[in-house]
Amino acid sequence: MKVLKCNCDFYSYPDGISNIEQFVDYLNENYHSFIKLKLWKEDECCEPYFVETEYEYLYVNVAQISEVTEADITLLSKDEYDRRLTEVVNRKCLDCKHYEEDEEGCDHLAGHRSKLSLDGDCFWYSRIK
Repeated sequence: MKVLKCNCDFYSYPDGISNIEQFVDYLNENYHSFIKLKLWKEDECCEPYFVETEYEYLYVNVAQISEVTEADITLLSKDEYDRRLTEVVNRKCLDCKHYEEDEEGCDHLAGHRSKLSLDGDCFWYSRIK
């Protein structure tokens, strides 16, 4: 799904706008206004994968947008996200020195959601020597 990436956050296009060029034109024409955008939350996931029910609507001050680009994201149900995350944890985390330090316990996904991408990328990963 094509979305906007503004100041490091991911938003769905507003109604009536379907590409980055249209959005930039809109910004240029409405520089001193607020627009309602759907923000895809990253509290329980790592981009480019998002849980389809984890979003909120925000009014964004157009004048505060310093950078905007188009990005591709994948929306998944919570169950599908958890299934895929479990597979990645079992493949990636077992030899990580931080694995047992997970405050929720080794088999709990909460400690992995905002750190481990479904692609297996993790900024905390440190292999046990």
